[in-house]
Amino acid sequence: MYFVLIVAERSPLLKSVLIAVLILTSSVRADEPWGMILGYHRIVEKKVLHPDVTISAFEEQMQFVKDNYEVITLDHLVDCIKEKKQLQANSVVITIDDGDKTIYKNAYPILKKFNLPATIFIYSDYIGKGGFTWEQAKEMAENGISFGSSG
Repeated sequence: MYFVLIVAERSPLLKSVLIAVLILTSSVRADEPWGMILGYHRIVEKKVLHPDVTISAFEEQMQFVKDNYEVITLDHLVDCIKEKKQLQANSVVITIDDGDKTIYKNAYPILKKFNLPATIFIYSDYIGKGGFTWEQAKEMAENGISFGSSG
């Protein structure tokens, strides 16, 4: 079982890293499942900061992930580790950090469109003060998004 954290910046980077992971894992027994955790921060119209990902790149990445991987929840991954259960082949967990308002505005509609689960790590004191609102968090929770503490 392998776990790789990728902070995705651009679609070509993600594809290159995913291909590299596939090559590296090809030396492992073919029947041994592995998993990946994709980590994001802000999903924006125009990239400004280092970890930003554009909306179009995020949508392209989510389509690529949906078409090529088994997307699981973080809770499922944790359960597999705790209970020493095997992962499904090529499992991927999607996470987003910090609770920025771009998550609800830009990332959530794409995750919902592709019916992909994700975990958002938030600062509770950021909700409604630059981040998304509690009402938006409730809506996301009703549609496959789980939440954890960012600090």
